[in-house]
Amino acid sequence: MLDFFRPVPKKRKVKIKGSNGIVFRNLSKKSKLSFYIVNFVFLISLWYFLYLYIPLIKSMATFYLSSDTTNYAENISLMEDKKEEILVVKEIFEYEINIPKIQAKAKVKTKVSPYNIDEYMAVLKNNTVAQAKGSDTPGSGAGSMSYLFAHSTEANINMVRKNAVFYLLEKLEIDDEVFVNIEDDTYRYVIYDKKIVEAKELQYLNYREENEEIIIMQTCWPLGTSWKRYLVFAKRV
Repeated sequence: MLDFFRPVPKKRKVKIKGSNGIVFRNLSKKSKLSFYIVNFVFLISLWYFLYLYIPLIKSMATFYLSSDTTNYAENISLMEDKKEEILVVKEIFEYEINIPKIQAKAKVKTKVSPYNIDEYMAVLKNNTVAQAKGSDTPGSGAGSMSYLFAHSTEANINMVRKNAVFYLLEKLEIDDEVFVNIEDDTYRYVIYDKKIVEAKELQYLNYREENEEIIIMQTCWPLGTSWKRYLVFAKRV
């Protein structure tokens, strides 16, 4: 196996048959140096690839190997069972999102600018989801929209490693559930649409549906790159 990293095999055999044969010659110092440099670059590239994508590989393995089929909805009191209350709008700085099917559970930081790279990178690098500044807090009622992202238009390739929360959004299907926990309240959403859009299509940051309260979840696409964006739309039940 190590012969792959040698410019000339350690052991050499020459078989002569008649006037034909195989002749080995030693490489020049320059050729050997070039050979070792190429191998060094190959090993560094392989290491960096693994370094970046190990969180993604772990997420995929957990998704496919997990046998946990617990229905999260059975463990909470749905909002429909509560008495009608007057909606009190208050400032929320942090809450939690839970997507049982892909075992994604993370804190969400509110009021994060998707245009300020320093601001959102400080949030995303900690495996925290960001809610775009200007979008609404979950639970705000019909006509509101919460835009949640774990990857942004300016994020570089290193974000592949640093934020794995939404890696498996593509595994979600229509009617799968998403739960948002804000203090003592739990809001339940069901997925109704998915889109793949260009990285510069920013109109969804202001998207609304008049008669529905929705959340939009964004990650990178194709998986592990920053070429396009994968959007998942869910409406509150």
